Amino acid sequence: MKKCSFVCAAAAGCIAAVACSSQPDVGTAKDPTSPSTNSGADATLNPSSNPEDGSTNPEAALADTPSVDGPTTDDATADATTDDGATNEDASVSDAGASDAHPDVQFIFDAGTKPDAAADASCASTTVSAQSVPLDMYVMLDKSASMTEPALFTFLGDCNIGSTTNSKWCYAINALSQYFTSSNASGNAAALQVFPLSAGACTGTGYDTAVYPTTGYQSLPSSSFDSRLNTETPDGNDTPTEGALRGIVSFTSKSTNRRSGRVLIGVLVTDGVPTACVTTAATLKGILQTHYNATATQVYVIGMTGADFPTLETIAEGGNAPVHNDVVGTLKDACGTKANTCRHWNVGNGNGGALSEAMKQIQKSAVACTYSMPTTDAGIVDPTTIHVEYVPNGTSTPQILTRQTSASGCGTSGGYYYDNNSSPTTIQLCPASCTTVQADSKAKVNISLGCQGS
Repeated sequence: MKKCSFVCAAAAGCIAAVACSSQPDVGTAKDPTSPSTNSGADATLNPSSNPEDGSTNPEAALADTPSVDGPTTDDATADATTDDGATNEDASVSDAGASDAHPDVQFIFDAGTKPDAAADASCASTTVSAQSVPLDMYVMLDKSASMTEPALFTFLGDCNIGSTTNSKWCYAINALSQYFTSSNASGNAAALQVFPLSAGACTGTGYDTAVYPTTGYQSLPSSSFDSRLNTETPDGNDTPTEGALRGIVSFTSKSTNRRSGRVLIGVLVTDGVPTACVTTAATLKGILQTHYNATATQVYVIGMTGADFPTLETIAEGGNAPVHNDVVGTLKDACGTKANTCRHWNVGNGNGGALSEAMKQIQKSAVACTYSMPTTDAGIVDPTTIHVEYVPNGTSTPQILTRQTSASGCGTSGGYYYDNNSSPTTIQLCPASCTTVQADSKAKVNISLGCQGS
């Protein structure tokens, strides 16, 4: 019998090789000098860092880490990596009990019993890898004249990246630049648009294409957004929130912008109350809810000083953004309404890194319920043998989640589904299950994968 596993923090994502080891047949003698207390030779791999050069040392980790049959830690982490393979320590999550923690994920691979020694040796060399699901985001930034506050005139509140001008606009563009260039964003991609536009319409026309890049997405981290943000001026006369939301809906609905194996979200950043087009919160909520029902695309809403937070909360409900606490990471008033939990994000005037922190937390929550399908080099993962379990508080009796054929089949009972039933690349928790898992800071999600011989 062959088993391999690893544990990782779902919020930070995982990228780890998992070594498989043979499990002795019944009656096979154990080496009495072995430090393992388990009857099998199963092992859990948590990559360890070489203290001299920071490199990953799988062999050391394999030797030092408990068996899969033994206990696992709640604060297990896995480093995300950049496209060139470099370790991104900033993306690690080390405190599963913190208020901004997200569920751990444990992948278990069972290669089955091989008929002979040669086949068993082949299976013993099998590796299983899993990677975090990268994120694509369409960011819609308010550039109405109120963003220049507390400056009295637009030219006083405008600035370039790196400036310390005291205005919401200056704080906002610097915060976005900080996030877009940070190692936390490694592997993700973004596209940017602003509103209002002179050519923008309430139907979303004009807002459904990005001002940068003009097609597709810009891979992150990148400083290429800086020149575009420097070009923009906060001089809009109104806040056409409907047009901005319909633009997000249109952009994220286009097949060319929905890339396989990635999570796509929309992000609205505004400081104002809707003043143009439809302004009713319930109607704006309905626009996003209809979009979510059709595509399962979440839209996050970030409010700055001057925004009407009850209105933003209603809109965020339609975007099906996950519920979060009022204190998240370095944000101490993330709801802005004195509520203990909410769906929108309050970043005040954006100073002190609040907006960039919100973007980081949004990134975590957006991928917390989506997991890449692990692959093997000596076997084919059989999607019909997948088992997904939710472990409440990380220690309770696991609850087996039901596989659904698609997002539309989730209903209120929850479960999980594949992005493609015949050839899946991701495993996605249904909304009800995702909400439950995200509300449990110590939750674990175990994914067991059967493998067919190659």
